[in-house]
Amino acid sequence: MTTSTLIVNAFRIPLPTSADLDQLRESIIAAIRSGGGFVRVTSMPGVQYDVCVTSGSTVIVQTSAAALSFSESIGDWSPMLELDL
Repeated sequence: MTTSTLIVNAFRIPLPTSADLDQLRESIIAAIRSGGGFVRVTSMPGVQYDVCVTSGSTVIVQTSAAALSFSESIGDWSPMLELDL
């Protein structure tokens, strides 16, 4: 499983796994080419952002492996219930 994050000028927006990253990149490039504009982004918990993107913006689309993964339960034991801190 991978996770994706949009970073605009150091502001991080976690993206849902269903996010169309190619479309997002195209929208950002179109906004920059037109001299700047708003790009609508839906974050992981379903919050919508209208991000103003200009030629002076620093925009990063970060994709990485998920930090946590849970396996199936084994009998009455679930790995989700056991944490080593």
